[in-house]
Amino acid sequence: MRGKYTKKSPAKGTVIVKDVLLMRENPVRENIKFHELEVPSIPGDYEVVQYWRPSHGNLYMNRDSLRRVMRFKGGFGWVGGYVPYMDVVPYKHLRLKVRNVSGNYNNGFWLELKHDKDQLLGKKIWVQLKGSYEWHTVRMRVPENIDQVFNYLAISDPLNDFELSSIVFEYE
Repeated sequence: MRGKYTKKSPAKGTVIVKDVLLMRENPVRENIKFHELEVPSIPGDYEVVQYWRPSHGNLYMNRDSLRRVMRFKGGFGWVGGYVPYMDVVPYKHLRLKVRNVSGNYNNGFWLELKHDKDQLLGKKIWVQLKGSYEWHTVRMRVPENIDQVFNYLAISDPLNDFELSSIVFEYE
């Protein structure tokens, strides 16, 4: 974490590592099937949704812990919450795994990544969803000129119902 965002100087001491397990790829949980549709996980470098605690706003959403997805109800409104402070400068892309569950081809939502009230991506980002019930990956570039840490995620004004399984920051 960058020094200007921390109140204390870094702790000093000794760390002893007794064992290290190196893997070629990130460990990925088993995929879960729900109504014959696989809920895919996507490997990445930092997964955000598992740490997101939406506590603000009026948009209905429900976290399904068995399937590891969040379901959002379409309509005007927003839901937001804090995530652990994270420096996004080393990351190149942000990938979302989403699924349109309304059956309507006209579906999408606004995504905001913030440091408190400041937009990290410069503005809200419109995420357009495909009309099928299948899971889709949406990938966007993270700007290189971000000078604040990421700590707040918000979703607003979905046109129809949708599910979100992951938001992943990637180095490549």
